[in-house]
Amino acid sequence: MLALLFAALAIRAVLADVPALAGRSLGLAVDVKPWALVFLPPALTVARDRRRQVAFYAVAVVLPAWLPFVVADPATLGATLYHIVNEPSSALRALGASAGTPSSLGLLWDS
Repeated sequence: MLALLFAALAIRAVLADVPALAGRSLGLAVDVKPWALVFLPPALTVARDRRRQVAFYAVAVVLPAWLPFVVADPATLGATLYHIVNEPSSALRALGASAGTPSSLGLLWDS
């Protein structure tokens, strides 16, 4: 719920043309739930000259929150490489996912 609140605030800041607030809000949303990174494309619809500002503030909020965990245990990023086996009665089999669900970032790293 908190991630959605920050994501909504980021979108509102984009509409109000306040890139610093948009970046900070997006960063806080990602800090709460990493899947909130899907809100990055709408946040980058700001004017071309302000995109770096949005990205800077987002990274400036995310980096201090997550960097200590990655430095302390680099295997932290391994949590993105999950694999869930689909049961034979799973509805995902109807969608073509017969072996299991793909990992979130594993698709990017495995290819």
